[in-house]
Amino acid sequence: MRSAQTIRNHLGNITPFINGFQQNQRSVQFEYLISEAFAHILDVSFFDSAHDNSTKIYRVTWNGIINPITQSPPGADIVARCYGYYLIIEPTRKTGANQWSDEFAPAIRHCNTFCQQEHVNNQDAICVLVCTSLYADTYNSLKNPPNRNHKIIPITTTNLEKILQTTMLANTITHLEIRRLLNNISITLENSISLVDFQSQIENDINNWQKRVLKNEKKIFIGIKACETMRNLGRPTFFVSEIHQQLQQDAIVNDYYTIIGEILSINDIEEALIQYGMACFHSKSIQHDESIFEQIPLEDLKVRIKKILKKISR
Repeated sequence: MRSAQTIRNHLGNITPFINGFQQNQRSVQFEYLISEAFAHILDVSFFDSAHDNSTKIYRVTWNGIINPITQSPPGADIVARCYGYYLIIEPTRKTGANQWSDEFAPAIRHCNTFCQQEHVNNQDAICVLVCTSLYADTYNSLKNPPNRNHKIIPITTTNLEKILQTTMLANTITHLEIRRLLNNISITLENSISLVDFQSQIENDINNWQKRVLKNEKKIFIGIKACETMRNLGRPTFFVSEIHQQLQQDAIVNDYYTIIGEILSINDIEEALIQYGMACFHSKSIQHDESIFEQIPLEDLKVRIKKILKKISR
């Protein structure tokens, strides 16, 4: 599977990426790209139909074939088996009047069929429709779908790129958080008064969700980045100002703090390292009363994480 950053780059430049393939390969490459994006977003294994592995309960399966690359047969294009729910995903490059009739209306039938065959409750299967742009008649049809057995979530590749960016930055994001976002988009669709209104509101939904998710896990993010910095510097002890200086030059940290609208502080680093036990407080410097931290061996961290998981699973 291609890296998350590679997938994100392609989503952000979708037209030149897809146009780089021959005409008869563009739709299948689009399906393949979207399926990999969801595997990264959900942080689960990815399979094509030729190599699907049912022993992996949580996974994304693209019903096409990678080698030689072959488009999905009639039926659900992509199925994501998540923690507590399922996504039936229909990608399409169509942007005109046939977007609904040829692609998205059948996707709802595919979702119904999946639930019947897999004995899944309707409320636990979400139909996600992915396109480069949503056509006005498609929006109108989604406002009044032929049945309401399932939540129907239309998103664009631009929306998907932002969701992927969030999960790349968020180390502890859960499948429930993804479901929460999809539920919010469903409500936004229902309450919107026009396509333009929906497009504006869904962007707000995703931006607000991204900011909230990243704010909630800021300390674990900074703790991890601080540990990376200490390992890279290769000494047993560090002034907290050294770590702060290094993180200020980290592009990923800068992106993270720009999104949440905050400025990285020394206090952020100290709290993260202490609260999550990622480093040991060593002492205070005499001259400047500055905190000094000592690295904790990686094996020590692993043992403590296993202990936590063991207690939770009792």
